[in-house]
Amino acid sequence: MEVLLVDDDPAVRHVVGKALGRAGFEVTAVDNGLAALAAIQTHSYGVVVTDIRMDFLDGIRLYQELEAEFPELQERVVFVSAWSEDPDVDAFVQRTGRPLLRKPFELADLVALVRDTAAIGAERGEGYVPFSSAEAADLRTMGVRSGGNLACPRCGGALSVRSVAPQSEVAGWELRCHLCRRSLAVLPVLRPGDRRANRAAEPEPR
Repeated sequence: MEVLLVDDDPAVRHVVGKALGRAGFEVTAVDNGLAALAAIQTHSYGVVVTDIRMDFLDGIRLYQELEAEFPELQERVVFVSAWSEDPDVDAFVQRTGRPLLRKPFELADLVALVRDTAAIGAERGEGYVPFSSAEAADLRTMGVRSGGNLACPRCGGALSVRSVAPQSEVAGWELRCHLCRRSLAVLPVLRPGDRRANRAAEPEPR
């Protein structure tokens, strides 16, 4: 499970990142909400752990962007904050229904909360359904025309690219639409010594 950690304090990013890594999570750490949005647009994360008060784009604005653009992530956000008894922060967090840990917090509490949050998607059976054969063909044609700037042929949403865990000697990539939750496996990258033909993974018709 991959976790996006958003905090403007380098010490927090270091300590929390190490704790989550020891717990078995893959962690990407950034220092503001704008950097977090850029990461989310190109990668898929199971949980977002974010500070609330930050420069450039704070945790409140980041959550609002997730609500609008990546709604599947809004219920997998964990807030952390050093601000205590702030009525604006308290009202916002209460509206979202998301958990908030006040700094300083116990690392064990954060790890447990991230594990519980990561389980939300699994419990609901969230996942990505392959594009139909026709949609996959549209995507490949679109890629040639646009030079790689792809939009979802089903809903028009922006597509993100994620690497697929290597199997044997072949590593591949997957296009994902976060809005309609469709995906397409694309041509794998053959590593040195791999003699198998380079084939695109064709989705099952739907």
